Amino acid sequence: MQKIKWLRSLQLKKNRDIEEIILIEGEKIVSEILQSKSEEIQFILCSEKLYSKLNLQEQPNTYIGSQTDIEKVSSLSNAPEIIAAIKKPIPNPKNKSEHILLLDGIQDPGNLGTIIRTADWFGINEIVCSKNTVDCFNQKVIQSSMGSIFR
Repeated sequence: MQKIKWLRSLQLKKNRDIEEIILIEGEKIVSEILQSKSEEIQFILCSEKLYSKLNLQEQPNTYIGSQTDIEKVSSLSNAPEIIAAIKKPIPNPKNKSEHILLLDGIQDPGNLGTIIRTADWFGINEIVCSKNTVDCFNQKVIQSSMGSIFR
């Protein structure tokens, strides 16, 4: 399927930057996006079980795929039952925060995701990363942030 190939291409930063679309994986994160920013969703690939559970019948561009299809797209060792392609969030420099977290040289995606999640818990809603920090829209960063990256 052409969509599977397209979704797989979004695992590369250069393709995410060109398309301005990122992948999110897992029921929790996709559910949060469905509730708060469903207009940002470009495509959903999910199991038949989650299609029914999350009432995705009304969601356009939703495809029920096999576990094999999902595994082809997933970057995780245990593929979730749902993967979505969403518009890349665009930072708004006009929304200045009282507290800003500046990060330099964070190379491990899991560490960056954890830092984002912790900053969210402390109410810090603006994070600036240097160019030598891992891509904040790397799938492992998104996964380890547990959805905090979208807040």
